[in-house]
Amino acid sequence: MPDIVLMKELCDVFQININELLSGERLSNENFRQKAEENIILSFDQIKNVRKEKCISDLFCGAGTGILVSTLYAPDGTRKLIVGIAALAMIGIGWYFRSKYHKFIGL
Repeated sequence: MPDIVLMKELCDVFQININELLSGERLSNENFRQKAEENIILSFDQIKNVRKEKCISDLFCGAGTGILVSTLYAPDGTRKLIVGIAALAMIGIGWYFRSKYHKFIGL
């Protein structure tokens, strides 16, 4: 999927419309409407998946950070170490989902 900023320029270069760019093929008049609807549905599905990954990222990063901060005030011991490692793992998972989100939106 090309960056949204470049879509218009790509269409001008290849002398196609945005619907043909998203479909990856030249469209006849009878196929145009059907492909337009398919592209819109596909776009909504992708947006829904991106929102889901962002929510997962926010959940893991936030919870991991909260748990990690709470270990600062816990008494020393094995439990503190285990909880700290679990919190860092949660933050790592959150960063993983955040990187997938950023890659999709082009950051």
